[in-house]
Amino acid sequence: MIALIFLNPWLLTGLALGSIPIIIHLFHRRKFRTVMWGAMSFLLSSSKLKARRLKILQILLLLTRIFIILLLVFALARPHLTGALFSGFLSGENTTSVVLLDTSFSMAARSDETSFDRAKKAVDAVASTFRRGDSATLVTFSGQPSVVARNVADREAFKRIASNVPLSDGSTDVILGLKK
Repeated sequence: MIALIFLNPWLLTGLALGSIPIIIHLFHRRKFRTVMWGAMSFLLSSSKLKARRLKILQILLLLTRIFIILLLVFALARPHLTGALFSGFLSGENTTSVVLLDTSFSMAARSDETSFDRAKKAVDAVASTFRRGDSATLVTFSGQPSVVARNVADREAFKRIASNVPLSDGSTDVILGLKK
């Protein structure tokens, strides 16, 4: 299955900016008052052809401005194609991820579920994005940071290892965890 995902989907709200050239066009339309006089019939015949060509050019210019704005917004949303066809062909190199998991006692704080459970679900979500050939390392940091799993290439094995990480009673040392 092929899917188009956006890394910054909230930027797609900027697609409404495509209406700005239309609004400007509508506000700046000139309204002429017709005054008929003798030589007017000669001028009308020559200017109708020019007016039609000018109107087509103005519409093309308006559409080009809209397209540029929409293309810019679309590019800023960072689209990515996913699926079996694109995973090997367009994705390029394999990736190695490092996942930092906070196992400090503060992660036991609970609203509807503990912060630690939400963090484990986030690790599962990250592991679900792994493709064939990708690997990941899991580092826990609380008190003394430790590498729980190094360069695990199997997605399910990485999820299983992450789900079995226990909560500790220590505090968090982020700097030491990042150095590890």
